[in-house]
Amino acid sequence: LLLPTLLLTDSDLSFIYLRGTTRSIRSIGIKMGKKAANGRKTATNGTKKVVDSSSKGLNEKEKRRRNKKTVHNFLVIFYVLYIAAAVAFIINNPSGLKSFNGTRSDKKPFKTFEEFFPFYLQEHSDVYCRISHYIGTSIVLFIMLVNPSTLFALLVGFVNGYLASGLFAFADHGAFEAAVMVASFFIVEYSLSKSIKNAILALLVGYAFAWVGHFVFEKNIPATFIYPSFSLISDFRMLFRAALNMEP
Repeated sequence: LLLPTLLLTDSDLSFIYLRGTTRSIRSIGIKMGKKAANGRKTATNGTKKVVDSSSKGLNEKEKRRRNKKTVHNFLVIFYVLYIAAAVAFIINNPSGLKSFNGTRSDKKPFKTFEEFFPFYLQEHSDVYCRISHYIGTSIVLFIMLVNPSTLFALLVGFVNGYLASGLFAFADHGAFEAAVMVASFFIVEYSLSKSIKNAILALLVGYAFAWVGHFVFEKNIPATFIYPSFSLISDFRMLFRAALNMEP
């Protein structure tokens, strides 16, 4: 109650009071300003950390992408060189590798592809059987054109199977040879595309049409059960000959 009176009657006291009040307000303003500045600094630091973290994440993704591309290109070059070397070996050694035990089954009289192909044509004498093969092989060709990884996989599978045909010549069947081909086919496909969907599709379509031709129209057992690699390349050769009007 005395404060208003003092302010009104004593000018010195009024001046002291006002100066103290001003200092208090200034002190509060300075503290608030420091807090705001600290808040802005913290926010800036936080934003910088987020930006740095995002940039680091993008750099890591780009690095992983480049590494994957480098590995993919290396594999493509490796497979091209391997296929070329294997084909050169097959040309110079048309009967493939030597048998494990040095013997050959009586059910496998044909040592080379050229010896086998006339027999293959005899086993596909029915026109509807050939048409079913043409359809299936054409679809497989389309799949390989759209997905080059499947083409590489098929080529590696074929050359490995051809080489294995001599190794397993002692067996009465082509199961071992076929296992080498299928395993190579899927491994190469997955190494290049990280998926085997196209490989499975090509496998199912190609053999489904071929076997319908044999069991429904030709009424015989597919030669692929004994000569899987020879039969595979024969499918494409027969299609090629039909395209050139060399087949009836």
